[in-house]
This record gives sequence, C-alpha cells and structure tokens, in this order.
Amino acid sequence: MAAGSVTVAALRHRPRQAMLVVALAAVVTGAAALGPLYARSVEQSVVRNVVQEVLNEIAGSKEWTRHYMVKLRLVSNPRTPFGHASKFVLHMRESDLAKLAKSKEVPGAVQTACRQQLQRKGKV
Repeated sequence: MAAGSVTVAALRHRPRQAMLVVALAAVVTGAAALGPLYARSVEQSVVRNVVQEVLNEIAGSKEWTRHYMVKLRLVSNPRTPFGHASKFVLHMRESDLAKLAKSKEVPGAVQTACRQQLQRKGKV
C-alpha cells in the first residue's frame, strides 16, 4: 500500500478521493470515505463498492448515517452486516421497504425484516 495514497485520501483531495475509495486496501478506503469534504454524489455511490471494514465504519458513523440515502444504500448492500442493516430498516420509507422486501439483491434476513416492518406499519 502506498503511503502517498493514504495521505492524499486523508488530506481530502477530491479528484483522487473518488478513485481511492474503491481501492482494495481498507486503510486507504477508510481515509478517503470518512473525509469531511466528500462529495454527496460520490458518497451515495460509495456504499456499494467498499470493503467490509469500511461498511462497519460508515454504519457506525453518525455523520454518515444521518443521510437517508446512505442508510438505504447500507440496507440494500448484501455485504452490510445484518446488525447494522436491521437498525436502518426501522427508518426506511414504505415504498423503499416494499422494494427491498421483493429485491433479490438483498439477503433473506433483510427481506424478512422489511416485510415485518411493513406489517407493523399495517401496509401489507
């Protein structure tokens, strides 16, 4: 791993950040993804292409998870641990819950949690 990549990611150099986020090295990815000057459009697409450790950091960060789209991307990502995904299912809109409950791209446990949340809301 190049130390320069971590430095660039940590110093929030936007053009290089987008490329570094999809890097396989978790340290570089974490430094790039958790930078405060991260662009919103990249932020929403990042959650799909990151390693497990970074998903855990993003799911545990209040700064990231206050945005609805980030929560939705975390729930719909099959690599997100169920413990984190189940927390965010409670915050999903009914239309998104219905899509997630029928989606083949999410794990079965998340589909079940979405169906149960829809039943609690009385929409099934």
